[in-house]
Amino acid sequence: MAVSDIHISIDKAALYLRQVLASDKYSHLTKIPICLGLQIEIWRTEEGELAAALQESINSTDFRAIPAAQEAINMLEKMKPDKSPSKGEVAESCSICFEEMKMLEVEVVHMPCEHVFHYDCIVRWLNTSHSCPLCRFPMPTTAHVSQSKTI
Repeated sequence: MAVSDIHISIDKAALYLRQVLASDKYSHLTKIPICLGLQIEIWRTEEGELAAALQESINSTDFRAIPAAQEAINMLEKMKPDKSPSKGEVAESCSICFEEMKMLEVEVVHMPCEHVFHYDCIVRWLNTSHSCPLCRFPMPTTAHVSQSKTI
C-alpha cells in the first residue's frame, strides 16, 4: 500500500463520517466517538529481496578498485586549456573536482576516450581506479602492462 493509498483511505473515512453526521438520524450530535482499526501489511517485494541480496554480496566481497598502470598515467599528455571562455559561454569543468578548466596555469589531460580533466585530478583518480570516471573507458593496469611486455 502506497502512502497515497493511505491518504485516499483516510479521506474516504472522513467523507463517510461527514455523511453520517449530516444524516437526519445523527443531526442532533456534534461529536461521534470513533474507533478506527489500522492494519499494516509489509510486503517483501522482489525489489526488496534483490536489494537485500545485493547488500549481502557487497558486505561479503572484498572489493578493491584496480589502479591504472603508472606507465599509462605517465603517458597522458599534459596541456594547457585552449582558451578562457568568452562572455556568455560556459566554461568546461573537470568532472572530478567540478572546478572550471579555464585557468591557463592549470594543466589538463585528454584521456584516450577524449574526456578532459585537470591533470592532478585524473592522476589521483587513476591511482585508485583504471577507468574513466565518465564513461568507464579502461586504462591499462599493471597486469596488462606486464602481459604485453612478456609477449
